[in-house]
Amino acid sequence: MAGKIKVSTAGKLFFSRVVKNGRVQRAFRNQIGIPVGNCVKGKIPRGSHPGRAAVLAAIKDCAPAKGSIRLNLGVG
Repeated sequence: MAGKIKVSTAGKLFFSRVVKNGRVQRAFRNQIGIPVGNCVKGKIPRGSHPGRAAVLAAIKDCAPAKGSIRLNLGVG
């Protein structure tokens, strides 16, 4: 587990813990990140340097509709 030292609104220092390999992060990677990444990789020619607009258009074409995805966390 990684962490950062932050300052609260009261001005006190505290240690913030960040989960990087938790159940939700792994589910997102497997169900959204990898499939969308492979789709985008297939739309952009290898070795080319497309502009920002071309990359964003490829991401919009490959990404699922907002609100249509529910992560399966394997619970239950």
